[in-house]
Amino acid sequence: DRAGLRMRVMGPVFAIPVEALGASATPIPFNELYTSLQTGVVDGQDNAVNVFRLVRLYEVQDYLMLDGHVYSFGPVIINDAFYQSLTPEEQQAIDDAAEAAVQYNHEASRAGEAEALEFVQAEGVTVIEYDAEARAELAALTQPAVIEWLQDEVSDPAFVDAVLEAVDAVAD
Repeated sequence: DRAGLRMRVMGPVFAIPVEALGASATPIPFNELYTSLQTGVVDGQDNAVNVFRLVRLYEVQDYLMLDGHVYSFGPVIINDAFYQSLTPEEQQAIDDAAEAAVQYNHEASRAGEAEALEFVQAEGVTVIEYDAEARAELAALTQPAVIEWLQDEVSDPAFVDAVLEAVDAVAD
């Protein structure tokens, strides 16, 4: 259903699944997205629901598809030399705080998305949510091209395997 559409993408890696579905990936700077949708330069875009609401894309886009093709996260990062200099008790406190922060972020993100969806629907946007079967079909159509890109671009095959395992863990 995306064949022939022009989709705004954030960069090269985001073009892979778009093109695997038969659409044209069109890199456009974010500050030009609203007018590009308004004037028909692109037919659609890919952003989080909160971003869709924040920058008022609901004014120029009538449909919002929730297909689950991207799982965004905010990594918790710490300098390894500093972390290793801590006592085991301090390391555990950091680990526990990071775990709590991740859990809080997940809950806040879900609540924010639910509120943004309610808002954009009230503004007249039709929300289309893929069920598990449709998501699996989408993954089957797009993942091979993404995996091929990863294998070509990332020098460490073990890292690619770890990424794929993490994706499978999130999907379960």
